[in-house]
Amino acid sequence: FLPAESAALRAYLAGGGSALLLFDLGFVPEPGLARLLADLGGRLEQQVVVDPLSHYQTDPEMVAVTGYEPHPITRTVSLTFFPGIRPLTLTEPAAGVLAAPILKSSRDSYARPVQPAETRSIEQSSTPVDSVSDVRPRVLGIAVEGTLAAGAPPLRAVMIGDGDFASNS
Repeated sequence: FLPAESAALRAYLAGGGSALLLFDLGFVPEPGLARLLADLGGRLEQQVVVDPLSHYQTDPEMVAVTGYEPHPITRTVSLTFFPGIRPLTLTEPAAGVLAAPILKSSRDSYARPVQPAETRSIEQSSTPVDSVSDVRPRVLGIAVEGTLAAGAPPLRAVMIGDGDFASNS
C-alpha cells in the first residue's frame, strides 16, 4: 500500500464502506495503514502462529481452526486451515468502532517472529520449541463495525492475518 491508497481506504470506510482485509505473513503496513488498522481495533504482528494441537497433517504452521467465535458471519463456517497465519493484537479502536475476535488458534499455540517479506531468505532458522514460553490462543481474525466519524454511515470490516486460505488450496 502506498500512503494515498491507505488514505483512500480510510475515506471509503469512513463513508460507510465494507472491506475484507487479508494480510499475508511478512507484509509490513505503511504508517497510514497501520493507523487505520489501529483505529479499527487491530495491529498486525511480524510473527507466524505455530499450533502443535490443531494443525493440518504434520505442519504446525498450517493452523486448523475448528470453531469460531459467535458472530453473524461465522454462523455457518466450520473447519478452516490457515497456512502461515500471523496473529493480530486487539487494540483500543477509535471512538464509535467495535472490534471483536472471530477466530483464534488453540490454547497450545505460540508465535515466533518472522522477517518482513522483503528481507526474508531461505536460510532462516526456526524457534526451538523448548524456548517457547508464551503459549496461549492467538487472535487470527477480527470483525469490526461502527463509524470513524460522527454522523457517518456505519462501516464493516474483517481483518485476517492470512490471505492464502482464500485460495482453498
